[in-house]
Parts: sequence; C-alpha cells; structure tokens
Amino acid sequence: MDGLVGRPASLVTISGYVLVVDDEAALRREVVSALKMIGFNTVEASDADAALAALALNPDIAVVLTDIRMPGRSGIALAEQLIAAQPSQRVVEVVLMSGHAGFNEALGAVRAGAFDLLSKPFRLAEIEEVICRAMARANARRSAALAAEQARLDREALMLAAPVGLGRIGRDLRLSGTNPVLAGMVGLAEGDSVADLWARAPELRQVLEPSLERILTGDVGQPATCLRVELLRGRGEGLAGTRVLDLRLYPVPDGADPSRVGAVGLACLDVTAEAALLRELDHRVKNAFAVFQGLLHGAARHAAGRDVATVAAELTDRIMALSRAHDLVRPAICGLPNIAAPQGTTMRALAEAVLGGFSGAGDAARIDLRGVEVAIPPGAAPALALVLHELATNALKHGALSSPGGRVDLSWTAAGDVLMLDWREAGGPAVAGPPTRTGLGLRLLGQPNPGGVRLYIELDWARPAGLQAKITLSSASA
Repeated sequence: MDGLVGRPASLVTISGYVLVVDDEAALRREVVSALKMIGFNTVEASDADAALAALALNPDIAVVLTDIRMPGRSGIALAEQLIAAQPSQRVVEVVLMSGHAGFNEALGAVRAGAFDLLSKPFRLAEIEEVICRAMARANARRSAALAAEQARLDREALMLAAPVGLGRIGRDLRLSGTNPVLAGMVGLAEGDSVADLWARAPELRQVLEPSLERILTGDVGQPATCLRVELLRGRGEGLAGTRVLDLRLYPVPDGADPSRVGAVGLACLDVTAEAALLRELDHRVKNAFAVFQGLLHGAARHAAGRDVATVAAELTDRIMALSRAHDLVRPAICGLPNIAAPQGTTMRALAEAVLGGFSGAGDAARIDLRGVEVAIPPGAAPALALVLHELATNALKHGALSSPGGRVDLSWTAAGDVLMLDWREAGGPAVAGPPTRTGLGLRLLGQPNPGGVRLYIELDWARPAGLQAKITLSSASA
C-alpha cells in the first residue's frame, strides 16, 4: 500500500480504539503501523467474525476500518450489521476501504451507513483525516447517547421516587410506565388493563371511560381532565375503608406521529387524608353553629331587664372561650395523619388558656391549677372550656374572685377513661345557697350534657367558704 510512509505523525486527541479488519495480513499490519504512528490505539481482526468477537471484548472500539472484499461476510455486510444492531450507548463508526471500489460498492457503502470509503492505495494524510473525523463523530454520538440514557435513568428514578402515581393508559386500555405509587393506589401493575379496575369498581367506568375516549380521540393540545374518585380499599365501611384519589388525565403524543394522541397520561394523588379533614372540619363547623345557636337562644331568653351591651359582652366572652379551646385542638386536627382519631390538647393547656384572663400571672395568680398531665380530646375541649369559663365568670361576679383575697383551687385526677375535676372557691363572700335567679351561665352549668359530650357537673352551694363544682368527663366523648 503506497503512500503510508514519509509523513510525520500529527498530534490528535485520541479517545477510543480503531479496529482494523482485513484478510491480507501484510496490508493489515501496514495500516495498523500507520495508525499507531499517528497516535491511535488499534485492534486487529482477519475477518468479520473475528471483528465481531473483538467488538464484544473491547467496549472502547469507536471506529471500524474494514476492507470491503473479504472471504465470507463482506465489509459492507459487517457495516450493515454493526450499524443496525449496535445499542444506543455503543456507537461505532465504520470506514470502508477498497482497492477496486466501483459505483455499486460505493452505493452499498452509503446504504449501509458507512462513515466514509477509502480507496487503496491511500495517503497517510488522507487516512489520518478520515479516521480523526470518524473518531470525533463516534465520541460525540456516544456522549450524546450516554447523556440521553442518563436522562432516561433520571426520569425513571424520579418516577420511582415521586409521591404521585404516574403512568400511561394506551389505546388498548393497558397501563404502561407505571410507577410503584400508582400500582399501590389503584391495585394495577404494568401491563394490566383498566378494565380490571372497572370489574372491581363498576361505578368508575361511568366516570373514567368517557374521559379516556375523549382524550384518545381528540387532539394533542386539549387540556387535562381532573377527576376525583373513591376506591374501596377492602372490607370496611365509611371513610376508613375508602381511598380518595385525584386523577389528572392528559394527552400523550404518539412517538411515531406527534400530531396524534398515542396514550393518556395519568397522574394520581392520594387525597384521602385531606378529604377526611374536610369532612371532619365540616362536622365541627356544623357543631359550632349549633353551639352558637344555643348560646344565642339562651341569651335571648335571659335578656329581659338587661341592657344589650351587657348581654353582648357576656355572649362574646363565651364565644371567645370556645375560640381559645379551638385554637388548642386545631393543630392536632389539621396535622395528624390519622384524621379518624386526632389527639386534641391537655387539661393544663386548656385551663390556662380559658382561665388566664381571670387568674392573673405569677405570684399574683388567683387560680391554682394542680393535676396530672392528661389529654383532652377535640370533641370534649369546647364543652369543657365553656364550663370553666362559666365557673370563672360566676366567681368574678359573685364568688371568690369578686373579693381581693379570694382564690380558686382547680385540681383534677384521671382514672382509666374518666377525668374528674374539682373546682373549689375560698376567701370570697359567704355563700348562703343557690342563687334565686338563674341566668344563662348557671343554666349552662346545670345541663347534664353540655355541648353534646359526656360531661357531668355537680354544684355544691352549701359550703360557707365558697362554691364547689365537681366535673366528670368520660374520654368516650371524643
């Protein structure tokens, strides 16, 4: 092969091996020698089968320089196999060489996807220029393929880690690209049909089927469809046995024809806790309205002979006591994952919140609080707050807190599911017995079941030192 000598080697950036394939050993060694002079790392093979074996063993081969005419499989056939079968990360550029390349062979090289065709004998500068360009293109394509593969892996990792169920519903109604979260939410795995879900929950078909059909038959620019569905998680009744899901259905373009919808994308969010919270809050708001209505009716019945400002002030105080109790239990209601059993507040926190304005602070505090650390359920907190507020209001107007030296001792103990409170007044005006006039506050205290909870009150007006109230609360009232 003339022309491969007499030219100094040039400095090029080499990244990858060149596989030289030729059945003539002398010519093969001459080409390899020339490539090494330039600075390329080389591997040799005598035919197409040996070339395939070398490629399997050396992943760093980036360029294959092969003779067209070889015994057995030709260089063009080898090029076609390499270019058609190589994985996206393993990019190999094929340069063909021939001493008798005619039009048909040149056309075959183009059709095979070869990078270039060298005619023997070739000059050193020519082979250097072609192999450098082929190596640069192979490395660029390989880097791009690796970046694309990394992006795909990142997307898959994101789908696996996302707290949202993700997947696609094809035209055959089968799931694909399903992440574990979606599988856990709807009970379907990769390749399962949505029809299997309809078999378990027929009512969902009426909701989902029209939306799926509309998206699959529409255009790719149509807006997403948002639905809320409820699925039974198994045996059980009510919200505890139901999973509430927000679905977002959107068109996914066909890979072969981006103007056509190929599948329906599905994003699924479990909103069971939020739905339970909304139902709980709705229930509590209705209860609050009922309590307010009772307070208003009671104030109206006992407003005779009293000025409006006084009645309004007393009613406002009672509502604010309920508000302070709600402030204590709201974080537990809103922040607890298991909405069915929120924890509420503590007895001491509730007493301090309701009675703080009556007692004073520090050494000047006139209401002494003593008792064990015990939880108060959210359902019982408003009623108990109202009772404590009425006792303190009565003590401020008529009892111990109406005198400078008067004090109140509030203690509590817990036994199993029962909380017992003892309110004792001392140092105030002498108590001759129950008041002759019963106002709204005393009527509230006299109710056996105020606020709709299991809370009982015994009032003892016979103590000369002051009023004593014994309050019993059952935790079953939660």
